[in-house]
Amino acid sequence: MTTVSNLPAVPSRGVPATFSTLFEAFLTALKDTFVGQVNTVAGEVNVNATTASTAASTATTAAATATSAAAVAAAGANFKGAWSGLTGALAVPASVAHSGRIWVLLSSIADVTSKTPGVASEWQNLTSLSVDIKAPVTAMAALAVDCSLSTYFTKTIAGNSTFTFTSAPSDRAFGFTLELTHTSGTVTWPAAVKWPQDTAPTLTTGKTHLFTFVTDDGGTRWRGAALVDFVN
Repeated sequence: MTTVSNLPAVPSRGVPATFSTLFEAFLTALKDTFVGQVNTVAGEVNVNATTASTAASTATTAAATATSAAAVAAAGANFKGAWSGLTGALAVPASVAHSGRIWVLLSSIADVTSKTPGVASEWQNLTSLSVDIKAPVTAMAALAVDCSLSTYFTKTIAGNSTFTFTSAPSDRAFGFTLELTHTSGTVTWPAAVKWPQDTAPTLTTGKTHLFTFVTDDGGTRWRGAALVDFVN
């Protein structure tokens, strides 16, 4: 920090004997020292003001980030499970799973079934980045794979079975795994599934098979791959 030096004694016309000497000393100090020091201090003040403004902006951003993080944490602590399984009113804080993502509720809604995550403005995707969301192992009661519930499904069949795939997200690529315990019967896949060589795998009864399906167009076309005939 620059300190402005004191100026020499001010000359007085009432003391003619020293006026000339004091005037020259005062003028020299004013011109050569004082002006330069004042300009330096002015520059330092400007820098400090800019630094303070930046710090204030950073603090404001940090406060907003902290508020947002607190809201996300509160929503995470009030996770309600799969959106498709909810009915009635839903109040903040809350979060749900839908289409393989976690959604945070921004404002309370009277009818959760009328506000679809990814469509209604009341929902915010937890992150816009591509992240892996650990999905639960979902045991299927029927033969419809609901892609909004999980990315890993299990099913045991003991007869002819026709699978369907529903609720595939349309805003990104999506994939899921089906673990099929095959006691008996044949399997029919959706027509949208494309297999290598355009041929569905041959399955052995009494075995467990792993199928992976991927779509990049909301389920219009699925590409399937299989690891078959695991010993149960």
